[in-house]
Amino acid sequence: MTNSDRLADKVGEGTGMCSISAFRPIHSKSFKPISILISVFAFAVAGAACGGSEKDDEPEENDAGIVIVTDGGSTNDASLSDAQPEDDASIIADDASIPEDDAGILDDDASISDDDASIIFPEDAGIDECDPGYFGSNCALCTCKHGTCDDGKDGEGKCISCNSDIWTGDNCDACKNELMTGDNCDQCKNGGSGENCILYSSVTDQDNNTYKTVIIDGKEWMAENYRRKTGTYYYPNNKEDNLAAYGLLYDWNTATKSGFCPTGWHLPTTSEFNDLLDYAGSDKATRSQNLRAASWRKGADKYGFSALPAGDYSSGNYRFFGEAAFFWSDTAKSADYAFYLEVGDSSSQVNNSYKALGNSVRCLKDAAVTK
Repeated sequence: MTNSDRLADKVGEGTGMCSISAFRPIHSKSFKPISILISVFAFAVAGAACGGSEKDDEPEENDAGIVIVTDGGSTNDASLSDAQPEDDASIIADDASIPEDDAGILDDDASISDDDASIIFPEDAGIDECDPGYFGSNCALCTCKHGTCDDGKDGEGKCISCNSDIWTGDNCDACKNELMTGDNCDQCKNGGSGENCILYSSVTDQDNNTYKTVIIDGKEWMAENYRRKTGTYYYPNNKEDNLAAYGLLYDWNTATKSGFCPTGWHLPTTSEFNDLLDYAGSDKATRSQNLRAASWRKGADKYGFSALPAGDYSSGNYRFFGEAAFFWSDTAKSADYAFYLEVGDSSSQVNNSYKALGNSVRCLKDAAVTK
């Protein structure tokens, strides 16, 4: 029986129930393309004969392993494209291995992409450079408030220099003038006035002489030389006209007598003079300039102490007038010697000399100022 006769017999048997699975293509080595065409025609006839019959939309597999999808009795033509001989199917399977190889190529390409990505985002990515004002390997914020910072990745964050002459300190955040305060160092700490925040007051001695006073480092000093006429005294440079500006020169025994200074005031100790020097500057030349009156050879008079060069008296000689100032302390070095504060053109220090010399006097208030 031929293939076409076999298909025709199957069509004729389709009474009562109609099953498209009854049409089975012949699988043999002699299978010809004409057989496939006959089979397709037979399926089409059978589909028409079985039209309208209810059928599950589930795919079925015939004996040849070909999956045929039915939908309401009609054949899904697309399923026919899947119906291939096993030999042909093996060819497809072999072909399927090609995409796997291709996929492997894609995987290789992907690894190239990973390498490229590592260039852009390396695992050990570091910071190439810091923004201005940041320093170190982690680009920390500089603490230099008002100055130039040693910034950058290799910087240390220290202040290289302060921006103006009003700032000082390691972080350029302290007022250069310690009497000043405020965001711009333009306010006085102690309530004084002027660019040096000098806070003046006054005191009157037992002879009704009034003196200007000044607060320096929490202590109230006379800002003028003492001129009370008591005990042994001399006029500076042996001229009475110098009294008002330069005061008087006293020997040490007079200056240390009880009640010599105004009530509540005393002759300073060497320790109190040294504190004044430390406050006025770290080197002798600077502190001397800061303590000198503005009228005395470029004196800065930074704190209002206003030292004037009255000189001294020694055994009938008036020396150093216009060159240096000498102020007695209450501290004796020996029976004949005592300490004094010397303020000169280029230096200031505590020194000692004969008690018989005539030196100037500045009294200091007993109680510390709390302002």
